[in-house]
Amino acid sequence: MTTYVLVRHGETDWAAAAAAGLVGPASDLAVLSPAGIRQAEKLAAELAADPPDELVSSPMTRALQSAHHLASALGRPMTIEPGLREWNCDRRGTWRDHSEFVTNFHRLLDEDRGLVPPGDDSVWESLAEVRDRVHDALSRHTGRRVVVVSHCLAIFALTGTELRPGESLTWSVDGTRGPDRSSV
Repeated sequence: MTTYVLVRHGETDWAAAAAAGLVGPASDLAVLSPAGIRQAEKLAAELAADPPDELVSSPMTRALQSAHHLASALGRPMTIEPGLREWNCDRRGTWRDHSEFVTNFHRLLDEDRGLVPPGDDSVWESLAEVRDRVHDALSRHTGRRVVVVSHCLAIFALTGTELRPGESLTWSVDGTRGPDRSSV
């Protein structure tokens, strides 16, 4: 059985990204805030008691930076998995700032219940699309214990749980039924 420790990256420094002119899709280059670095270091210390067999990460900077802290502290290599990226709120790449992403995120969850609205030109991914690509990414990484560093909506689409920055959730998979939520 594979146990996944799903980790949301640490707190992101969105203000620094905006000040550097990283808007829209370029904001995916945003780094962790000092609090986000502390969150990653704290989680690494907690995971040291039972180190993972494998560590995989989203390719987005905030997740990579979080995973780097974990990999360094745990002495484990890190694998980059594109399917663990954050939700694509605009496939055209025209969104401008993090607040627009958050607005679309809440619209997807609150108004549209995770579905692409009827008649919409599908500018964003549905929750089912996100869940399918995350599940596909996880299926390539099996072992006794795998730490997965990803993003809020990617984890939510799979688990139905919204994690705050730096939080984690443990899931177990038996290979036939898909992930089952277990206690942290």
